[in-house]
Amino acid sequence: MSEEPKISSGPPTVADVYGWHELGTKNKAGETVIPARPSLAWVMDNKEAEIIEMSAKTLMLVMEGKMLGKTALGFVGEKVVSLVKARIKSNIPPGLSERRKRAKIRGGKSGNVALIHTGQLINSLRWQITGSVG
Repeated sequence: MSEEPKISSGPPTVADVYGWHELGTKNKAGETVIPARPSLAWVMDNKEAEIIEMSAKTLMLVMEGKMLGKTALGFVGEKVVSLVKARIKSNIPPGLSERRKRAKIRGGKSGNVALIHTGQLINSLRWQITGSVG
């Protein structure tokens, strides 16, 4: 039995499932149950320059009075979300196990890309501004 940490009480949420795949899970014996397939951490580590460039460009527009801060943050948020979605679609290693591939076929699905079986997870990714922004 695996010991997946939960973000919420009750049935697992999409956020729970995303966290399990981002970090991976192990059972009590220390064996991998769900291998780590990082997307957000990978984007932050490998696409930092793109994110900083977008941030700098939008900041300049805000400073010039050509864009609201909230709009600028929206552009940056959308950039990060699109990078994470592209990473997920890239078939993050390790590939699906043979058992999982067979289960997908039995369920009427095709392909061997992890994390997009139903599309629910990838279509749930969003950005949100919290706090006061001008």
